[in-house]
Amino acid sequence: FSNRDIDITFDFVVDFEASATTKTVSMTSGSGQANVDSYISACKCDNLDSFTCDNTPLAPNTNLVICIQSMDFDIEISFLSYLQLFQGNALGNETLVVVDGLTIQNEDISVMRVKNATAVGVETVVPSSFFSYNGVSTATVFGIVQVNLVGPSRG
Repeated sequence: FSNRDIDITFDFVVDFEASATTKTVSMTSGSGQANVDSYISACKCDNLDSFTCDNTPLAPNTNLVICIQSMDFDIEISFLSYLQLFQGNALGNETLVVVDGLTIQNEDISVMRVKNATAVGVETVVPSSFFSYNGVSTATVFGIVQVNLVGPSRG
């Protein structure tokens, strides 16, 4: 075996430049509260065309229509990411996930419609297990929407 010396040249030149200007800054912490309850409205509505809220009880064999709207011109609804019906009762909890991950979970019984940048609605069949034929029954609709602030720049 023979020994060889091999010279390897490394090119450490990079294809970007960085410059920094030093400034003195101070950091402070702050906290505050904002009431955002009035920015988004959701209700049982009569249909996906009118988006008119309807507070009549839902009857068996009728579709549940949920309308979600922005109540502020500076806030648009980007997407509905999750919508679930839930009912707790003595015999066990009933749940129906209608929208998950932006997708209708069962297109045979549900439809989602974007009316415009500030309104989205879902119409679904409510399973008979959500209805009580021995008295009044209630269900909770829970959802998550992503919103965009589109108004004038703040800051």
